[in-house]
Amino acid sequence: TDVRIAHASRVMNAFCHSVSSNSINSSRCCRVIKYFYKFQDKDKDPISQDASSAVKGAIPLLSGAHMECLLFEKQRVSENSVMSGSRNFHIFYQLLATKDLPELSALEEFCLGEALQFAILKDDAGEVLGQRSKDLEAFQKLLVSLNTVGFSQYEIFGVLRILTGILHMGNITFDEAEGDSIHNNVISVHDGRPLEMAAHALGVDPKALFLSFIDDKLPNSAIKAPYRTKEQANTHRDHMCNSLYEALFHCILDQINEFIAPELGTDVLERRAQKLKAMKLTREKKEAHQDLEDDDEDDENENPFDELFICTIDIPSFIHEEFNTFRNFLVNYTQEKTNDIFVRCV
Repeated sequence: TDVRIAHASRVMNAFCHSVSSNSINSSRCCRVIKYFYKFQDKDKDPISQDASSAVKGAIPLLSGAHMECLLFEKQRVSENSVMSGSRNFHIFYQLLATKDLPELSALEEFCLGEALQFAILKDDAGEVLGQRSKDLEAFQKLLVSLNTVGFSQYEIFGVLRILTGILHMGNITFDEAEGDSIHNNVISVHDGRPLEMAAHALGVDPKALFLSFIDDKLPNSAIKAPYRTKEQANTHRDHMCNSLYEALFHCILDQINEFIAPELGTDVLERRAQKLKAMKLTREKKEAHQDLEDDDEDDENENPFDELFICTIDIPSFIHEEFNTFRNFLVNYTQEKTNDIFVRCV
């Protein structure tokens, strides 16, 4: 079990740790981690929770874990260039350090280059921190861990394609020309190559991706905004990079939680089938017995593992730059309140 958790932690560190002004391996995700354990007697026979305190010499053994993300600093993906002495998330640099490996030859068509070629990887001085040799070694270990936690080769390739798409998307820049009115300015892509490569890596149409940056239709509404300027298109591009990386991170976290769950001996696919079956039965029960809906909601909030656990919290370090943005204030305030709640209640 400890080996499974170690591999899971390595994957999480690659996707949610970075170099900051305070640390070379700074966590940018506030995580609550529950370590589940069971008791065994001296003969290694399992003991129930109720009887564990009455059995002399009962041995607690780690049986699994569960990670929950309370705060994820997704803005670092697009705002790394405004931070001094910092890097983006480790995974980007590790990927580029190993782009020439034979096992990554399938990524050649997506034109991965050096880190200096990608805007989201450079700091405010236009430089890239880190050592290529260490990133290379870390990525090779990461591939082993991804396989161990249940990712197939096809899924790993999909993850790397998304990361590649984000790198190219960060290089997209826009030009703005005056239209026939103040509300009809013309937005165009300065260089079409990054747009084409980002769309190719993400498996979407380049025109559709471009329209997503400049479309002036408000979400879930037929109302048209006045117009989108060059600056607004750049902001929307950054938001898409951040949101896409955050979605990828949570998908990886869900997979990891299935792998390190405390139900030992249960296959991941079987556990997924059981979960879907339970959700279906719950929906059918609610439809047949509306008066039991409140009781069902209480059941859903119960601990699904029904085991003893030790809870820890990983709180990111505070951000203090020469120029601190409103985002820095929000991140620091959230971290301080989370730490305060943990100290008072835990």
